[in-house]
Amino acid sequence: MFQGEITWIDPGDETLFPGVTEISKASKDWEWVFGKTPKFSIKRTFTSGELRTELSVSCHFEKGRIKTAEIMCDYRTPCVEEFTDRLQRELTGRRLHREDLHQTLNDYDPSQIDQKHSAVISWITQSCVQALGTGV
Repeated sequence: MFQGEITWIDPGDETLFPGVTEISKASKDWEWVFGKTPKFSIKRTFTSGELRTELSVSCHFEKGRIKTAEIMCDYRTPCVEEFTDRLQRELTGRRLHREDLHQTLNDYDPSQIDQKHSAVISWITQSCVQALGTGV
C-alpha cells in the first residue's frame, strides 16, 4: 500500500519544464508530424460501369508531399486528357493535407465543360479524393 503525499505536476508548466510550450507547439506542426514520413507509394484503380471507363491513380510520396502523380484514364478525349495532365502537374509537390489538396482537386469550372465530360471529370476528381484518402 502506498503511503505519503501525491504531488500533482502540470506537464505544461514552463517554470518546471522550460521550453515545453515550444516543444509542444513544434510537435503539432505538419512538418514535424508528416514531413518526416518515409517514402511510400499508392496505386488505385477505379472502374465506372456507368461511364464505361477505368482510371488509374498512382502517386509517390516523399516527406509527406506528392513527388510524382500519374493519373491515367482510358476515356481519351482532349478535354479529359487536358484535365488529367493539369491535375498531375498541380498535385506534384503538394502536401498530403486536406487543405492543400482541396484547391487542386476542386479547381475546375464545370460550366465550361459539356455535360458528358463534366461527369467524367467529376468522377475522376472523386476517385482521386478516394485514392488520396483526403476527404476533401
